[in-house]
Amino acid sequence: PNGQLGSEREVLEQLQIGAVAFTKVSSLSLESFAPLYGALNAPFIFADEEHAYRVLDGRVGERLKVCSLDKKFRALTFYSSGARSFYADRPIMKPSDLQGLKIRVMGSQTALRMTELLGGSPAPMPYGEVYTGLQQKVIDGAENNITALTVSRHGEVAKHYSADEHIIAPDVLLVSTEVWERLSSEDRQILEEAAEESKVLQRRYWADAMKEHTRMATEDLGVTIHQPSKEPFLEAVQPLHDELKGKNPEMKATLEDIATQR
Repeated sequence: PNGQLGSEREVLEQLQIGAVAFTKVSSLSLESFAPLYGALNAPFIFADEEHAYRVLDGRVGERLKVCSLDKKFRALTFYSSGARSFYADRPIMKPSDLQGLKIRVMGSQTALRMTELLGGSPAPMPYGEVYTGLQQKVIDGAENNITALTVSRHGEVAKHYSADEHIIAPDVLLVSTEVWERLSSEDRQILEEAAEESKVLQRRYWADAMKEHTRMATEDLGVTIHQPSKEPFLEAVQPLHDELKGKNPEMKATLEDIATQR
C-alpha cells in the first residue's frame, strides 16, 4: 500500500525476478512490459464496463493472461478500476477545451498519445505529486476514476470532473512465474479459483463504492460532474486506433475482437 514497494513499474520489475510473488497493477502500466495490454488501454475501445467484463472474462482475457510469460509473470484475473475521465479547474466538454492544458497522465504511450491527439499537453508525474501539482498550477488537470477526487482529495483542488470515460483500464492481478512454476497443479487450480472468486466480489464492491464516492465528490467536496458527448473525443483519437492496429497482426486481431463484442 501507498507505494511502499515502489512505483507500479518498479514492482513489476521485482515481480520478474521473484522478489515479489503477487501484485496488482493497472493495465496502463503493463503495456510497456507486454504490448498486447495496450489493446485494453485504447481510448473508447470499451462501450462501458459491462462490455469490458465480457471481453476480459472471455477469449481475449485468456490470451492476455499468458501474453507476458516471456516477461516472467502471468495474470490471474482482472479487477474493475472504473472509467478514467478528465478533471481540472474548468469543464472539459470537447477536445478543444484541452488545448494548451498540461494534463497529468500515467506514463503509458497510449495515454500520452491520446492526450496529444485531444490537444492537451501530457505531463507524466508520480501520482503522489498530483495534488500539489494541481494546487500549485504545475498542471492544469489530470485523468483518473472518481476515487482520485475523494480518496486522494484531488476534488479539493479540481472542481470539475468531465465524465468522458475515455479509458476503462482494468487492474490486473499478477503472479511471478518464479512462484507459479513451483506450485503443484492442484495449488495452481486453487489459486486460480480464489482469484476468480475475488474478482466477483471486487467488482460488486467497486460498483457500490462508486455510488458513494460520487456522492462524496459532489456533496462533500463540491465537485461538479459534467457529461460531455463522447463522439468528438472518439473522432479525435481515431488515429491512435489505426496506429495500434498497425503494430502487429495480434494487436489488430485483438482490437477487432473487442469491437465485435460490443
